[in-house]
Amino acid sequence: MNGYSVRGSLNRRVSRHSNAGVLYEHLHFDYSHAFGQSDINTCEGVFESQLSRRWTLSLQAGAFQIQTQGLQHVPVDPVITALLGVTTTTATYNAQRVFPSGEVDFAIVPESDFDCELCPVSGARQRCLSGVPPR
Repeated sequence: MNGYSVRGSLNRRVSRHSNAGVLYEHLHFDYSHAFGQSDINTCEGVFESQLSRRWTLSLQAGAFQIQTQGLQHVPVDPVITALLGVTTTTATYNAQRVFPSGEVDFAIVPESDFDCELCPVSGARQRCLSGVPPR
């Protein structure tokens, strides 16, 4: 199987702590030892916000479309079966479906090394409130 993906997004800052935008992704797969391929196209609206110094929220909602081409076995006409004795044959098919997609991500941003560091004596984490490491 071979494949590739292409992804792009366009975001715009709507406030000091929020962004809104759109996301597009295309996936393609083809089967090197058989006839067939699949394409998946996704388009979603995106909203991201920094709720506080440590908490972030990201929302994505949209849809994805799957298009698949391949081979399938199909029954033949009873007359052909009577004449040739063959009950099935192979034919190509093309299937297309659309599904909803989305994601919600509510996360905490880890503290940076500037805010916390290891105590040289005990090895425990301690907070540097002033930005100057404790002695």
